[in-house]
Amino acid sequence: MLDLDRARHRIKTKKGWISYDILVLAPGIEYDYNSIGVKEKHAIKFLQHNFPAGFVSVEELKTIKRQLESFDEGVFILTAPPGIYRCAASTYERACMCASFFKKKRIKGKVLLIDPREKPAVNSDGFLSFFEEHYKGTLEYLSSTTIESVDPFKRIIKTDFDEIKFAGGAIYPRIRASSLIENIGISDMK
Repeated sequence: MLDLDRARHRIKTKKGWISYDILVLAPGIEYDYNSIGVKEKHAIKFLQHNFPAGFVSVEELKTIKRQLESFDEGVFILTAPPGIYRCAASTYERACMCASFFKKKRIKGKVLLIDPREKPAVNSDGFLSFFEEHYKGTLEYLSSTTIESVDPFKRIIKTDFDEIKFAGGAIYPRIRASSLIENIGISDMK
């Protein structure tokens, strides 16, 4: 959908205008890279292509898998976004999967999970004890840490207290409603 003409009950698509009687919009979510200090379009594209969050498309997951398979050493970064996001346990589960892969392949490095929360969003005692029992030395959980900016080209994440150099990862910014809502002029609809 490219545009909406509410007065004439029609939407514009790549193939032209289509009339409707009732319209239900479900445009989904998108990543808000501005929330982690990435504003330039070329930097966003680079970040999406090279260090995708892995929660929107299969291609993102394939990129993360390729990264892991070719990873030799260093810090593999994972981030948990602030606020509410798709499947609260998924970030912590993914950290465990990556750490398991690191251990199995004997990769020289660690998985670093950066979380703005004081503890995991769900089942915190379970995840924290699992991290300690199974992945000590392989998985580091950095809690209460806010990402201020990401330089995807230099591979540096600046947090509220440190700069972290990373070799690979899946960077998951805050999510937001699809920009389609603003583009078609209904974001402030009542």
